[in-house]
Amino acid sequence: MTGRSVYRVRAADLLDESLTGAELDERIERYGEKAICDGITIDTAGNVYITDMTNNAIGVTRSSGEYEVLARNDEKVLWPDGFCCGPDDHIYFTVSQLHRAPPFNRGEEKSYTPFELFRFESLAPVTVGR
Repeated sequence: MTGRSVYRVRAADLLDESLTGAELDERIERYGEKAICDGITIDTAGNVYITDMTNNAIGVTRSSGEYEVLARNDEKVLWPDGFCCGPDDHIYFTVSQLHRAPPFNRGEEKSYTPFELFRFESLAPVTVGR
């Protein structure tokens, strides 16, 4: 969540019981930069989408390893949270306003309705074989 890097490892390596912990560690690769986030998903082209909560934004780590903000809204995208990939090649995300909850505000509730669901078109398909 608070790290600034995205890492990857092949699923086949995770399932390979013959690999020692050290051998598996050697197969983990740094994929690229990212912002502090609460949600993460990927498309079929290897774009890694991030809920960039410190910037009230949605960002992407491209396969080149570069990070960029795709969309930002300081009034609506307040602590973007989880992602869900739709069959329409849109990525949906919730906004939780978690930073406005009582534990972060000396016991005072500062969140307000509506709690919204947003979507954006992915840069590449998010599902395979449709």
